[in-house]
Parts: sequence; C-alpha cells; structure tokens
Amino acid sequence: MRIEANRSETEGWRVDRLKKALAIFCQVYGITDEQANLLVEGISDYRGLLTVRWISCSTTEEQERAWSIAWGLAGEDPACVKHHVAPI
Repeated sequence: MRIEANRSETEGWRVDRLKKALAIFCQVYGITDEQANLLVEGISDYRGLLTVRWISCSTTEEQERAWSIAWGLAGEDPACVKHHVAPI
C-alpha cells in the first residue's frame, strides 16, 4: 500500500500518523495489514485530509466508518476523510 503525506522535511510525523491510522483501521475493521493491502491501493494526507484510494469499485459504510474512526483516533477530524474508488 502506498502511503503519502504532503510534508516538509521536519514533518515526518505525518507519515507516522498515516501508519497509525492504517493500524487502527485494521483493528476496527477486523482485518490484517495484508488483507488491507488487497482492499486499499494507498492513503494520503494533505493538510489533515485523509484520502483513501480503494482498489475495488465500491466501498461499504462499515469500511468508511472504520477509516473515520481511525483518522479520529490518529488525532485528526474524523469527518476529514475522502474515498476514491477505482472506476469500473
């Protein structure tokens, strides 16, 4: 899974926050990191907005809810999560 953060050289914590959010997502959703890699192409953070790029052409409410919880527990606004799904 690709993890990206728009950051300066002194903001390495942004990547750490994304890794934390991913670990929390896996716990909340009840899957392993390997299983998450089959669902999600990548995650990125741009000024506190988490973007989740899905491999599949759709998401479930539960998946989106799990990411919102994870982003909130990582210290950001749980409402600041965008989901992009692959075109059919």
